Amino acid sequence: MSKNKLSKGQQRRVKANHQRRLKTTAEKADYDDNLFGETSEGIVISRFGMHADVESADGSVHRCNIRRTIRSLVTGDRVVWRPGKDAADGVSVKGIVEAVHDRASVLTRPDFYDGVKPIAANIDQIVVVSAILPELSLNIIDRYLVACEAQDIEPLIVLNKIDLLDDDGLRFVNEQMDIYRNIGYACCWFPVGLRTALSRWKRP
Repeated sequence: MSKNKLSKGQQRRVKANHQRRLKTTAEKADYDDNLFGETSEGIVISRFGMHADVESADGSVHRCNIRRTIRSLVTGDRVVWRPGKDAADGVSVKGIVEAVHDRASVLTRPDFYDGVKPIAANIDQIVVVSAILPELSLNIIDRYLVACEAQDIEPLIVLNKIDLLDDDGLRFVNEQMDIYRNIGYACCWFPVGLRTALSRWKRP
């Protein structure tokens, strides 16, 4: 005896029940609250997959899982998170990001699938770093300045490896930077070893 085929309405109900069971299973498989400590405030300093590194108020960095209910999380987000406790078997448990505060600003880029994708949040300043060799690219600097202006974020133009220029090259670069200084952009430059130079430099 042949089986009766399901009607379209029955097929929809079967599919809906299946999705509901999947959702219930996923929620049950979510993280056990008993594995985590009290909530605290923090800032996301990096994000990869379903994990993020969160910097706490004391400056320490904690690897955290991300709740499935959080739809978007990027570097710079201010979050509510909980540290992980050591499990009974001695295994260290990652912390967990519980919620994300509203963003004061967000830097985005075009994305083929999502249209516009956020890449960083709550940015106070963008440092546009460009090397003067093999060639100073004003086009790249201009593109970043446009992004800064679009988000009302203060830019700082930094030229690296400036000590590799001779007098003529230094004069030329200084003239190019005058273009930006004359319209209100701050510019500075450093010798080879930018990281060391930046560690000694303090903004006035």
